Amino acid sequence: MIINVKNGEVLAATSLPDFDPNSANTNPNASNMFNRVTLGVYELGSTFKIFTTAALLEQKHPLFSQKFDATHPIVEGGHTIHDYHAENKFLTLPEVFMVSSNIGTARMAQEIGTNGLKSMFDELGLLKKPDFEIEEVGSPIIPKPWREINTLTASYGHGIAVSPLQLMGAVSDIVNGGYKIYPKLVMNADKAKATNSNERIISTETSLKMRQLLRLVVSEGTARKANISGYYVGGKTGTAEKNINGKYTSDKNIAIFVGAFPIDNPMYAVMVLVDEPHPNKSSYGYATAGWVAAPAVGRIVTSMGSLLGMQPHTDTADIAEPLKQFISDVKGEH
Repeated sequence: MIINVKNGEVLAATSLPDFDPNSANTNPNASNMFNRVTLGVYELGSTFKIFTTAALLEQKHPLFSQKFDATHPIVEGGHTIHDYHAENKFLTLPEVFMVSSNIGTARMAQEIGTNGLKSMFDELGLLKKPDFEIEEVGSPIIPKPWREINTLTASYGHGIAVSPLQLMGAVSDIVNGGYKIYPKLVMNADKAKATNSNERIISTETSLKMRQLLRLVVSEGTARKANISGYYVGGKTGTAEKNINGKYTSDKNIAIFVGAFPIDNPMYAVMVLVDEPHPNKSSYGYATAGWVAAPAVGRIVTSMGSLLGMQPHTDTADIAEPLKQFISDVKGEH
């Protein structure tokens, strides 16, 4: 999916496997007919750390130097929260985001509180069915009742499911300067929301800090394979175990990467989601988003830049550079 983050125009969307619309009734297959972009809802894992981190920055105004205890897993309500690649140390705010620490993000959620986190999710349109021009729109699945453990797990995209459409709308709100957009398929549709919304979700300052963090993920963190030459891309990886019949399965994952570019003043967001990717030799046995989805977004951005005649970044400073003083020797997922 590709969206204009300034006005919400959905410029491209593909759901595979698909079908021939000229012969839709020939050998219909439920999987082929299902619209995963707008109707499907998924636990989108660490991409939700974008919204949790934005909530912390907007509501608590921490310094980038603030540290979060990721020395050991968090045990809450019979659940254990751990990291894919445990750093076993205190992490600065940029480090938590860059290495995609579940523990660090859950610590952020504790600081934000349930009301603060839910308020941000709600303002971003993640807790209700979105208004869209087609009927194939899924409703989010949210914890009911919402307990303290749900606040911690939802902070990193576990136990809450939304559509890719909702994710892209929320990411646009974060990176475009902090203004609410309403995704739409039809230009100037009678029922479409205003193109230029005055509804502010986060401050200009918070939006800038989030763009810096998103750029850091691509330049130094889990999405380095989206770090293409010519354009500064920022984004976030997410790898989530699938919930099948009420149980999470370690061998069936969702791998997703959502990126925005040019990240210093984004115009577009690009998302690739792969359902149940299979590791292979070229991915060194990994099936995580950094190996599966991030490279695909990088290739798409390269093609878009050429097609749109966008001038490459040649002498523009990398907005993530000031954050490097807050990172040390950390691993993170790939």
